[in-house]
Amino acid sequence: IKEHQNIFDAIKEQDTQLAKQMMKDHFNELYKYCYNI
Repeated sequence: IKEHQNIFDAIKEQDTQLAKQMMKDHFNELYKYCYNI
């Protein structure tokens, strides 16, 4: 949930580069979790 809040806050503050990087990191972790990597 904290990661989601941080991404939301970056979007809210219109920090597109930070939001983009945070989303990449988040989905990378999700991918690893889903595929047991």
